[in-house]
Amino acid sequence: RQMCIRDSFYLVLDEVQKAPALFESVKAIHDEFPGRVRFILTGSSALLMHDPVAETLAGRARIVHLHPFTLHEGFCHWQGEDPNRDVLAGTIARLLRGSFDKEDFQGLVERGRAHAGARKAWVTRHLLQPLFPEPCLEERPEEWLRDYLVTYLEKDVSSLGSVGNLDLFRSCVRAVAARLGSTVKWEALASDAGATAVTVKRYVGLLEQAFVALRLRPFTVNPLKRVVRAPKLYLADNGIAWGLRDFEDMALLRASGMIGVYAEQLAAAEMF
Repeated sequence: RQMCIRDSFYLVLDEVQKAPALFESVKAIHDEFPGRVRFILTGSSALLMHDPVAETLAGRARIVHLHPFTLHEGFCHWQGEDPNRDVLAGTIARLLRGSFDKEDFQGLVERGRAHAGARKAWVTRHLLQPLFPEPCLEERPEEWLRDYLVTYLEKDVSSLGSVGNLDLFRSCVRAVAARLGSTVKWEALASDAGATAVTVKRYVGLLEQAFVALRLRPFTVNPLKRVVRAPKLYLADNGIAWGLRDFEDMALLRASGMIGVYAEQLAAAEMF
């Protein structure tokens, strides 16, 4: 049916992965009315995980990945501040102009002191606890994490990726959590999960597409070696790792040395 669109507007479609047939219509409307209709397509999982989504809107779409809070965003959320408010803009401008004076320096020092203790407590707490918006302020987010692991990780992700054996997929995810920060050896990981290396690679790829796992490749001058050499595996949020490792106590983690792995993973998630 012919359409006549005269005004420019935005059309927001949420959970688009559940209606893959819409993508052909979105493409047709976008091409017929360039600049008139702009679509904002959102979803709770990576669209490319869905086999029915044949139309990728290549060349027409800009992709934005929404990760959990960074430590700074979570801290500002906790303090009731706006993380986008650039309170340092004037100071930096004066520094670049060469007019940075003693009062500016003292202001920076005092600003750092005001939140230093609170920020340290925040980082220490979130070595384990999640940085997702809802549970990051809770004192005991274990129930939220248990529900998340069952509903999203074990049901949504596994069904979207056509995982046949849920128990095997669950074992693979927990094997990844047990080897956080270590160089990936697919045969050893497969042995831990009770699966083949091919199956484990497919499951890890699925976790990456769902933004649950992070693969950190080694840096070398030779770009080919970056692909050939074994990467390290991390999870996108420390709370997920904590839940998959059965909510280990902080004292146990310090004694076992695993607390350093959690700190490394937190840094990796911040960079991604």
